[in-house]
Amino acid sequence: ENVQDSLAKMEMNHALEGGTLVERLEKTLAELRTLQSSVKGDIQKAEEVLAEKKRVLEVVEDRMRRLNRELLQAQVAEQIEGKKKTPGIIVGDGRVGHALKEMGVAED
Repeated sequence: ENVQDSLAKMEMNHALEGGTLVERLEKTLAELRTLQSSVKGDIQKAEEVLAEKKRVLEVVEDRMRRLNRELLQAQVAEQIEGKKKTPGIIVGDGRVGHALKEMGVAED
């Protein structure tokens, strides 16, 4: 129930009841204190639930980061597996290097 609706009903009921103005105001004040306590309790429960949901979110996001890393590693490994591997020689720009360049395939 909406808090404003509750307040309106409370004030209407007190206006219809008998008693002095002071008695009605004291009763209204006591009911408002009860309502205040109830709302504070609801807020505390909601904050606890929110804190737990934040912890769960952190765990989920951490797991997502780890899975993303694993996925990238698996994709790289899969790409490497599909490639033909051949031995290679790294040579300088000297006499042997020029000779190997002329004898070799340009794509090597």
